[in-house]
Amino acid sequence: MWHTIRFFKFMFMKKVAVLFIFAMLPCLPITSYAQKTSHKKEQPSAPVTEQIFQLVNKHRQKAGLKPLQQNDILAKVAEGHSRNMASGSVPFSHDGFEERVAKIGKQIKNTTNSAENVAYSSGDAASVVEMWLKSKGHRKNIEGNYTISGIGTAKAADGTMYYTQIFIKSK
Repeated sequence: MWHTIRFFKFMFMKKVAVLFIFAMLPCLPITSYAQKTSHKKEQPSAPVTEQIFQLVNKHRQKAGLKPLQQNDILAKVAEGHSRNMASGSVPFSHDGFEERVAKIGKQIKNTTNSAENVAYSSGDAASVVEMWLKSKGHRKNIEGNYTISGIGTAKAADGTMYYTQIFIKSK
């Protein structure tokens, strides 16, 4: 009789343990298991600056124009302006453009034409380029007689992204 009671007590505890496990399953993290068993690696998307650059060159190609070449010097200067606008140290504008071009001219010789597009948006790269293409002046810059370009971005405290694209013709 004692063995029978111990057996039923053992079986009862086993059922309680199984019920506890099933009750806790929804609380257990399953992403770690899914990540370990997933064989498909997702590729990170290109940085927004690269996406904008590709979209601008795609538009230039459709318009029969030569693609712009990326330039790190221009990108660094553009990023500085975007950072300044995002922080509020300068207004959202082209203020200081002549100084930015002079700074670039000291580092890149034989530059002739220059232009700049700025934007702020909570959208993606495509929406920024679309805004520029809808604006007569910005579209003129995108389709202009330029050879190199640099794009810089910065995020403001409120999450708004600021964008600057500088265009230069270099011989």
